[in-house]
Amino acid sequence: MNADGGSPRRLTNSPAQDIRPKFSPDGNRIAFTSHRDGNAEIYVMQADGSHPQRVTDSLERDDYADWLPDSEQLVIVREHDGWHDLFLVSVPPKR
Repeated sequence: MNADGGSPRRLTNSPAQDIRPKFSPDGNRIAFTSHRDGNAEIYVMQADGSHPQRVTDSLERDDYADWLPDSEQLVIVREHDGWHDLFLVSVPPKR
C-alpha cells in the first residue's frame, strides 16, 4: 500500500475470516487469526503474504496474537470453558 493508502495489495486469500494482523518486531512476519479451519486459530506468514502456517491447533478459540520481542514466540488468548487465558506459543522457523 502506498503511504497515502492507495494501491493496497491482498495478502491472504481464504473464504474464511483472516483478522487481527500483527507484524513481528523484526518486520519479517505477520501473525493473524483465521477461521479457515473451522474455528479461530493463529497463523503466521511472511510479510509479503507467502507461506502461511498454522501455529495453533485447538478445539478452542485462539485469538489476539502478539509477538514477543524475539520474533520467535507469540502470546495468545485461548478461550476455553467460558474462560480466557494467556498462552505462550513458539512460532515455526522462518521460511
